[in-house]
Amino acid sequence: EREGLLVRNVAALSDPPRIGQSEGRSLTVAEAKRLLAAASGERLEALYAITLVFGLRRGEALGLSWSDIDFDAGLVHVRQQLRRERLPADQQEEAGRKTQLILRDLKTKRSRRTLNVTPALDGLLRSHRARQARERLAVGPGWAESDLVFTTGKGTPIDPDNFARYFHHLCARADLGHWTPHELRHSAASIMLAQGTPLYVVSQVLGHGSVAITKDIYGHLIGGEKQ
Repeated sequence: EREGLLVRNVAALSDPPRIGQSEGRSLTVAEAKRLLAAASGERLEALYAITLVFGLRRGEALGLSWSDIDFDAGLVHVRQQLRRERLPADQQEEAGRKTQLILRDLKTKRSRRTLNVTPALDGLLRSHRARQARERLAVGPGWAESDLVFTTGKGTPIDPDNFARYFHHLCARADLGHWTPHELRHSAASIMLAQGTPLYVVSQVLGHGSVAITKDIYGHLIGGEKQ
């Protein structure tokens, strides 16, 4: 139609099916505490905590760099994400694989956000930085320098699918059943709202494009304010 080959797009006459909005699941405050207790002392404890506190998307959490964290000001700058992308066909044979992990800037202005670090999270991140420094010394020249906050034991990026598997095992140890990392995002919003955090603040923390999006997804959790 744009190119003038058709004068009318007949597909516009169709009635598409309506797709219902899933409300999703969220951990209760008690379940969230059980999850964090089960993660206590693990090398990725800070990763689980920061994902739950801020509701970060999986790629956002794995894409955090130490340069994004200002310990003096108590701020975390969410600017990029780690993604698995398909390699161009002409590079797949040479690389010996079809996909690669790559860091990409976040697309929208609202997605790029600055968040305030809680005292407890500050302590976890500092402990994680010290642990990572010890791992770097132990590995020596084989360490892959990346400035990423969360890496494997060799300094390489953590595959998002592996993170999901680690999280599944953690939930099993916490006797919570099967949960996904994305449900930590929903849980973060639910817990913030349960504590009386204004909807527009929740929207900013999650990096939604507008408060309307946050209300559409999490509006069913705001019944207490109506009462």
